[in-house]
Amino acid sequence: MPKRKPDQLPRILQSKKGDYFCNFDRRKIYLGRNYETARARLLEMILSRSTELKTTSPRKVRLKSPPSAQPARPALTIIELVAGFMETMKKNSHFDKLKTMARAVVRLYGETDADDFGPQALIACRNEWVAQNLSRNYINKLTGWVLRCFQWGVTQETVRLETYQKLKLVEPLKQGEAIDHPPREDVPDIEIIKTLPHLLPTVRDMVILQRISGMRPSEIFRMTLEQFVKREPDAWIYVPFRHKTKIHNKTRIIGFGRFEISILEAHANGKKPDEPLFSPQASWCERAERLGQPKPKKHARIGAMFTKDSYARHISRAIEQANEQAERDGTPEALIQRWTPYQLRHAAATFISLLMDQAAAATALGHASTQTTRIYDHSAVEKTLRFIKERDDACGAEIQGLMENFREIF
Repeated sequence: MPKRKPDQLPRILQSKKGDYFCNFDRRKIYLGRNYETARARLLEMILSRSTELKTTSPRKVRLKSPPSAQPARPALTIIELVAGFMETMKKNSHFDKLKTMARAVVRLYGETDADDFGPQALIACRNEWVAQNLSRNYINKLTGWVLRCFQWGVTQETVRLETYQKLKLVEPLKQGEAIDHPPREDVPDIEIIKTLPHLLPTVRDMVILQRISGMRPSEIFRMTLEQFVKREPDAWIYVPFRHKTKIHNKTRIIGFGRFEISILEAHANGKKPDEPLFSPQASWCERAERLGQPKPKKHARIGAMFTKDSYARHISRAIEQANEQAERDGTPEALIQRWTPYQLRHAAATFISLLMDQAAAATALGHASTQTTRIYDHSAVEKTLRFIKERDDACGAEIQGLMENFREIF
């Protein structure tokens, strides 16, 4: 083995037990079990030794960069990479999707080195989601989260850039390669009207408020008095502290007119500035009153605020009760088709677009561009019907004359 030159850095070696060490000043010095810590300790010793030589001898010591053939850092496994990424994404609104992604990737490749996870491994995970009958759009989103996980690993210098670049070559699923759910539609007003009598008063007001304003469900149950920047007799302005587009440095502004203010005032009465206006505890008391039971005490399992799941359960339960009653009464016309709180946002966008225009709907929904509003606006058929009627009323004689001229030719 060639002897190390005096101006070369000592090599960091690793023992069979996993300890890092080096031979320095004819001594075997242990540097710990972490490579980065070992390297820092070695450089600290070399710098200390260099300073000492400068003060005792005029000879300069020339330090070279570490040799290229250094021992590789301990390999990072997929489970370690995913765990670190999940820790940083705890407050992300898509954390549930992340858990779905993490379960499949860790179960299939948890012990695999992160840099050995290639395109075929990603395709295997994707096939797993296809086998679970997840929708194509959802699977493509999960695949994107896998890519984002490896991108995070690159920024932490725990994953090679080449690994991430190879995964980006995997194309998203195309139509027909997985099931496609029909796009979400707006809920007809007649279905909302048939559901309202079966809802608890608090939830009923939330549904009405969302149908008129077009808010997201989360923006309703997070609403507190301290988030209103303006409260006048004919207009209230609500600026949520938390909302979907806050991560993009956008401000969400929601306006309420005199029709919505009557609902807000009823729930704002006696509330603290940081207390949610719509309380699940209040709905718990309303339920007991409807059943003829005594007013219950504060329930430990009921939170201070609604969630998207509890809000949706209230609506689903009301629809079930209404349909059961319709079947008992033998009135099939009273049956209600299933709908969710998110469809109320679509209904509001369609309603505002019909009454005003798509730009007004974009303002109400908080969209920066009408391109996004088009997903929520389902007024195209109704607008076409209105156009045909207005055209026939305004230009009926001209169109009739044109039709007669065409018939003469044939």
